[in-house]
Amino acid sequence: MPRRGDASFPQPDSVLDPLTFEPLRELLTPEVLTQIYREFLEQTRMRIDALLAERASVPELAHTMRGTAGMLGAQAIAALAGELEQAPADQDPRRLLGELHRGCDLLEQILRGERLQL
Repeated sequence: MPRRGDASFPQPDSVLDPLTFEPLRELLTPEVLTQIYREFLEQTRMRIDALLAERASVPELAHTMRGTAGMLGAQAIAALAGELEQAPADQDPRRLLGELHRGCDLLEQILRGERLQL
């Protein structure tokens, strides 16, 4: 997986883990799966916006984003959120937050390609 700051990060093939996504697809109806990912993307974007506006604690929200992303196989978002969670308090989070936004956009594109109606 490319490292943070690389112009190609995150790459589409690192965004969604098929080993996590496929079992979810088999267990859940398309409607339920769509709703889960839709809510995840909405909540993640709201958390990123709250962090950009400095209305929230970076470690707490990053931890929440990392855990939820990991459970849904959103591996690039989980990795970025993990970096954000571990970043020094005096580090400007805007670069990582921008990459998280890009990761959400890529995940949404991939899920639409999987025929989820987001």
